[in-house]
Amino acid sequence: MTKENRQNTMKHIINLSKQAHKLNKEGRYKAAEDIFKRALNLDDNNVYILVGLGDLNRKTKRFSDAVHFYKRAIDIEPDNKFALAGLGDAYRGMQNIEKALKVWEQYLSQ
Repeated sequence: MTKENRQNTMKHIINLSKQAHKLNKEGRYKAAEDIFKRALNLDDNNVYILVGLGDLNRKTKRFSDAVHFYKRAIDIEPDNKFALAGLGDAYRGMQNIEKALKVWEQYLSQ
């Protein structure tokens, strides 16, 4: 892939991400999820997309899916505060207070 193609792909991912975040805020979760997944297919290590999918799944109370996406984001970027906060909240949603507190402590220690 040429440098120009990579730049165009990154611009496309950014645009998809903006669209998905907007739809997520509007409560149009299925449409947002579809767009997030299209973006993730273009860059499966994009922390911003992974956190967005975590947030979407947390909002729709699919906590185990949210945990999956937040953990992937943290594997790539261990100090990502958005992923850590979301992960703690997803664990809280699963009634796993012990894990939630542990993650929130990690979040607060940074």
